[in-house]
Amino acid sequence: MERSDPQRQGAGSRSVSSGSAPIDATSWVQATLSRVIPRLDVLAPAVLHRLLERYPTLRVFFPDPDGESSRLLAVWVQRIAALLDDPVQLAPELVALGRIGARRGVRPLHLEAFSESLQFTVAAFEGDRWTPATEGAWRCVTIQVAAIIQNGLRFD
Repeated sequence: MERSDPQRQGAGSRSVSSGSAPIDATSWVQATLSRVIPRLDVLAPAVLHRLLERYPTLRVFFPDPDGESSRLLAVWVQRIAALLDDPVQLAPELVALGRIGARRGVRPLHLEAFSESLQFTVAAFEGDRWTPATEGAWRCVTIQVAAIIQNGLRFD
């Protein structure tokens, strides 16, 4: 099923301004993801290299940014993207991801660092398509995703 252009959709519960009308942040992020997911083989390692360049101590979580770490990131990005518009199914997946992270020592500040690296890298891949509205939508959605992952960090 083809998704409509998020710039033409009405405001959702999470909206950002595109300059003329509010748009649903989730739909905006999904539109971006639909363009970058086919390039996850390049995007995922780029995200991890950005993260490790800025926060080298996080290498403990991503020891092989060009191999297994990148593959796992790509799997999770696809999984989250597939469920982004279904919070009932997405929330348990994100909590589970948080539990995995908790067992490895992930802390909330690590999520912020990762979100920044992800958004920076996606913006670079998107080029001129990355607008202030896109950035706002991504910020909104990644804050919400990180909050749910943090629930999983608290379990273990």
